[in-house]
Amino acid sequence: MWLSNPTWPIHETIFAKAGLKVSHYPYVGSDNRLDVPAMLATLATVPEGDVVLLHACCHNPTGFDLSQDDWRQVLQIVRERQLLPLIDFAYQGFGDGLEQDAWAVRLFADELPEVLITSSCSKNFGLYSDRVGALIVCANDAEKLLDVRSQLAFIARNLWSTPPDHALPWSRPSSVIGSSNSCGAAKSKACARVSRNCVRAWSKRWRPMGCLSVLPMSACSAGCFPIPA
Repeated sequence: MWLSNPTWPIHETIFAKAGLKVSHYPYVGSDNRLDVPAMLATLATVPEGDVVLLHACCHNPTGFDLSQDDWRQVLQIVRERQLLPLIDFAYQGFGDGLEQDAWAVRLFADELPEVLITSSCSKNFGLYSDRVGALIVCANDAEKLLDVRSQLAFIARNLWSTPPDHALPWSRPSSVIGSSNSCGAAKSKACARVSRNCVRAWSKRWRPMGCLSVLPMSACSAGCFPIPA
């Protein structure tokens, strides 16, 4: 596993804990500038089949990004040495824009037989604490892709089993409420209660749809739903 020097510190921890040998390719020179020639020279010596982690945009922690010409040179080396690129895509939209930041990712996916992409939406979706994202596996061998999928499913099952589901599945309200008539029955009872206790009968006009309702409250409804003392 080859990481840029420097890189996000957790990259080091993740791959070391996974038992992978971690090596580094130069990224920033002693003058604190992006050193593309040194990066390319080292990548050209990486053993065939090794994994190379690349930052799609907004390089963490330097903020120095490769130009499109730089990316084409990296692509050429990756192809020639049959390396497996793992592209960390954590800041889409924070560089030049959503489309522009995806340029290198799409280039590699179009040109190479196999690419791994870790896409995080924690920041651009504003859901940082939920760790929203995905691992995207691109492969031109359908059988191999099925093998990879089965292994990833096994890993996911042991790590978190089921992803969080924060939203109410509106297409299946009965599975949450109990029966398909529960919503209507509850509102009918409330409507009848309003009619019995209020001077004006709203039952004929109050027909809200779905699980939510806005009660037609007024001064005469004060006794309809008394609040316990």
